[in-house]
Amino acid sequence: MKTVFVYVVHMKGLAYRMKRVLCQLSALNKHFNVTVVVSDHFDTKCIHESVNLGEVFCKDQPASSCTLNAVSSVLNHYECIKHISKAADNDVHMVIDDDVFMFPDAPGQIQSACSLECDVALLGLSREMPLTSIEAYILTPSAARRLLGRFMPARVPFNAHLTSLISSLVVASPAMPAFKEGSKTGEDADLQS
Repeated sequence: MKTVFVYVVHMKGLAYRMKRVLCQLSALNKHFNVTVVVSDHFDTKCIHESVNLGEVFCKDQPASSCTLNAVSSVLNHYECIKHISKAADNDVHMVIDDDVFMFPDAPGQIQSACSLECDVALLGLSREMPLTSIEAYILTPSAARRLLGRFMPARVPFNAHLTSLISSLVVASPAMPAFKEGSKTGEDADLQS
């Protein structure tokens, strides 16, 4: 059985998301050995004092676009990519946002994505360039190592930044998406109560 490391980009203030996403990921255990890594070090509650926005974002970014949520997302994705860059090249590494919803055929689509000859496999509804969202992707360790030196300074929205970063890599997608982003479809709001 293939081992899949799943990095969940999470904001601690939205704990209900983590419970739901872990429940969904448990369904993958029938198909893969799943190891979940939560990336929440740069939570919105703790980054306002410790992060220099001038080091994180491009100088031409309007200050209004550099929200705490944007900073948190960029830095937590960066932490995931940094972690993946240190891994063995034969491991499978999937990064997902904490608001994703898994489609019923997600295990099949993830399996399909694992067999693609690419650096990045896009697993969400947005699977064509330019990306409209970055809800889920598989990234090879060798591609992560190539991205690290070019990651900062970042641009917002993050999907535009990641689109520009991965444009030099081999990008592919399975036939159907494995995940969709709940906060954009409105489903995430239903779970907050």
